[in-house]
Amino acid sequence: MNLKKTLFIILLIVGNANSFAQPPKVYTDRNPVKLDESFHLIFKSTGADSPDFSPLEKDFEILSQSTQIQIINGRTTKQWTLTVMAKRTGNLTIPAISFGQEQTTPISISVQEPEKTTEKAEESLFLEVEATPETPYVQSQVIYKIRLFVALNLQSASLSEPSFSGGEVLVKKLGKDQNYQTQRDGKGFSVIERKYALFPQKSGAITIEPLNFQAQVIENRAPRTRFDNFFNQPSTHIKRLRSKAIKLDVKPIPSTFKGKDWLPANELTLKDNFSDHLPEFKVGEPVTRTLTLSAEGLTVAQLPEFMKFRKNTDKLKQYTDQPKLDEQMTYQGLKSARQEKIAIIPSKAGEYTLPAIEIPWWNTQTNEMAIIKVPARSIKVAATTVQQQALAPVNQTPAPTVIPQDNSYYYERLNFIFAFGWIVTLMAWWWTMRGNNKPISQEKESDQKMDIKKLKEACHSNNAQEAKEGLLAWAKEHWQAGAPHSLGELSRHCAEPLQAEIQGLNQVLYGSSGENWQGSHLWKAFKAHQPGKVRKKQSIGDGDGLAPLYLKEAMG
Repeated sequence: MNLKKTLFIILLIVGNANSFAQPPKVYTDRNPVKLDESFHLIFKSTGADSPDFSPLEKDFEILSQSTQIQIINGRTTKQWTLTVMAKRTGNLTIPAISFGQEQTTPISISVQEPEKTTEKAEESLFLEVEATPETPYVQSQVIYKIRLFVALNLQSASLSEPSFSGGEVLVKKLGKDQNYQTQRDGKGFSVIERKYALFPQKSGAITIEPLNFQAQVIENRAPRTRFDNFFNQPSTHIKRLRSKAIKLDVKPIPSTFKGKDWLPANELTLKDNFSDHLPEFKVGEPVTRTLTLSAEGLTVAQLPEFMKFRKNTDKLKQYTDQPKLDEQMTYQGLKSARQEKIAIIPSKAGEYTLPAIEIPWWNTQTNEMAIIKVPARSIKVAATTVQQQALAPVNQTPAPTVIPQDNSYYYERLNFIFAFGWIVTLMAWWWTMRGNNKPISQEKESDQKMDIKKLKEACHSNNAQEAKEGLLAWAKEHWQAGAPHSLGELSRHCAEPLQAEIQGLNQVLYGSSGENWQGSHLWKAFKAHQPGKVRKKQSIGDGDGLAPLYLKEAMG
């Protein structure tokens, strides 16, 4: 029996380990690549099986291979990095590589013809630069690529940063430098590649000035004695290079673009968390909407606020929190995102429409204006429990039963007995309340004073959160079982000016910041309400006394 249990536990552990495994993945460090130019293939797997790389040998030569293991939160991830070189040009496929029962998804890579032979290929050290595109739109992304070709030993090398003439240019370095091997005219070179994202800030002619490179070159001289390599420093000389200048013809904003914000991007997407699931709305209760704008080829500073594209209504207030901004310098270009969380607070039950959000942008790939859109959303706002109770029909008292005359004497005596018992009960209740009413009232009054004192201190210190807690604690003391549970619900039972001050406090708490709230206005409005001015026809909960406030009808 113990052996069966042990085998069951082992199978359970193995099954759980496999359930955490994810399908293996593959990606490349560069795409496209030149023929006779090495690049990296990176494979990642969380499984325990080893890969079979033999399918790669059809179109690629495997030059080297390395392995790394990472353990994060108890999960083991293994990475294989292969340095490969294509055997032919064209759109080649990285085939599916098997990891036991799992396989990677095939991906494609473009292999281009090698660079034409130039006089530089005869040298052992030279510098190449290129900018794509050379005719960009103003504030759009330009990829500036630098390649240093080395076929000798260097030390103490340095390269200048890009500089410009003719206009201001925003510069962002993209990722880490790439290192690979290539050939020019049959000669092998080590290549160091660096990329920048450039954003010209004005239209017209802008020049990317030449880069300056300097390094110490180690001379390959044969030692005169066998001890020279141990006691003498290697002989070096200084080598300086200067790249070519590149001229950009920066185009202005096209006249066909009709948007308010100029957004020249490779790609732009807009996501709304209401797309997957539309939550339930209730009066006075905030619902959070999350909008995310993602772009390729724009800085995060270029992404607009959503406030420009949405509308407020009297019955549907919206308050925006601090945005979450993200900017990534990938080797393919700049990627940015802006996420905003918006608190929507309905003030009245009914059906409403959240208007569509439309953001015009300029597609730099197709050279035309495009529009991303979140469609309009229809929502239904339900009344709160207090409002539903106020709207519920009142049960009518049934008509008294007519007693037959034949039994009148019997029922008269029975009614006399019940009446006498009711009078005795009423007198007993009156005697009990006479002795206990005053201490209970005094205790309740003491609690009320304590709540009011806390509210006063919160208002004087401009502490919005403590003011909210003080108001709700005070309301609970007065309404008890039927007390409001939110500021929105409490405000609907109050008249002006206290209603406006409570709603203002609610807006501050669900807005971007509560630092500018001034509690003196709320305290002044609170003191202005006297117990003698309470509307007596309103009732909340199970017959509890009303707070000393101006009260409105539940749906008012």
